[in-house]
Amino acid sequence: MRRTVSVRYWLTGTDGPSGGNGRGRDMTRWQELPLVREALSIWRRLLHRVPPPFVYGSLAFLFGFLLLLASFHSETGVVDVAVITGDAPPGTAERLVPLNRTSAFEAVLAAECGVEFYLLDDSHYAAYHNGGALPAPAMNCSNNEVFLQAPVGHLVTVYNAPPTAANISYAISASLVGTRTPFALLSIPGALIAFAGVVWIATGYLADETDRIRKKYRG
Repeated sequence: MRRTVSVRYWLTGTDGPSGGNGRGRDMTRWQELPLVREALSIWRRLLHRVPPPFVYGSLAFLFGFLLLLASFHSETGVVDVAVITGDAPPGTAERLVPLNRTSAFEAVLAAECGVEFYLLDDSHYAAYHNGGALPAPAMNCSNNEVFLQAPVGHLVTVYNAPPTAANISYAISASLVGTRTPFALLSIPGALIAFAGVVWIATGYLADETDRIRKKYRG
């Protein structure tokens, strides 16, 4: 029972029913002083000691610098989408495709069966034109999705059908994957705010030096 009473008086800042000692008054005073009030007091003392242009200019420069750092953030994701449509004639046909803007992409094919689709970069296309064989087909009706890490600029279609057969229409939707900077526009306000902070500090320094020299010669 005595231990319970002592704990209760310790939590309330007193030593017993008769009143509080110095320790209790200190705890009560500390409980009545919020952290925000203490921070504002420190800030006011700082403003009295340091000229405002140096304080606010430094804060502006720091904020602008943080914005500049955020603008350099990069991530890997879809940066563009390309849609390729056409008709595959009987035999072998080729065309240029705009899939070489990034080094990787994911493509989805929509076409009837019977046509093999070859996605070639410049080296494979040059080897094919110099008499080499085509590599394995990238897509067909049974394998209509592919992810390639190559800057593809050429599409070759092979349709094994009689010359009188009708063309087969196809559509390829490609999501180009690359490095993007989603916060790049933050560099503009970041640079302006940081520059304004430097100008603020410089003008404050010049004003202080001017006042010091004026007081020196007047004295």
